[in-house]
Amino acid sequence: MARGSEYLNAAGLLIVHAAIALTDTLTVKVGGVKSAAEDHRLAADLLETVLAVDPEGKKAIGHLRALLEAKNLIAYSGEIYRQEDIRRMHRHLERYRTWAGRLLAE
Repeated sequence: MARGSEYLNAAGLLIVHAAIALTDTLTVKVGGVKSAAEDHRLAADLLETVLAVDPEGKKAIGHLRALLEAKNLIAYSGEIYRQEDIRRMHRHLERYRTWAGRLLAE
């Protein structure tokens, strides 16, 4: 593993876990339920089930799904995150967080 790359993997996982925690917050607030599945991708399905998702919401959940796929790729392939991966993941998180923040403020 290249020097510093362990920090990139840790940063990537923190980004994903922030999105998962935000998803749990939304599903608990809106539907009173939280995903207990080991496959975190199912949390995105649950979110779509408990919310009346409009086109903006579908786009936001697409950002969540992209983060969850990135986590699975790294976690199960042994690949190492690169700086570009972290920037892309952070953009996905910010777009998802902006949408979720509006829902939580209601």
